[in-house]
Amino acid sequence: MSKLARTFLAGLALATLLAAPGIAPAVGYEDSLDDCNYPEGFDLLVMRPIGMVSIVAGTLLWLPGMAIGMVTVSDELDSVTDMMIGRPMRFTFERRLGECTGVDLEY
Repeated sequence: MSKLARTFLAGLALATLLAAPGIAPAVGYEDSLDDCNYPEGFDLLVMRPIGMVSIVAGTLLWLPGMAIGMVTVSDELDSVTDMMIGRPMRFTFERRLGECTGVDLEY
């Protein structure tokens, strides 16, 4: 192995060790759902555009999803539509700025 490759791998290992979190307090899953808020700027500039991209992706994948759904779960086609388009729409447009629990994302 060349000296450059060994140096790179050693640097990568060191960076991995330094980036790994230290001892962190355990937080239960239920506790993390009680106070679920984003900073408003982060929500506006990051989460809302991600929501819009997921709406477009869900809309594009909706037709193949419906075709597969008709064959496999024909009695639950409304849940396929809600999963692909409805939830991203509610996440992007119906919740207040900064909140992630303000809208019932489940159908």
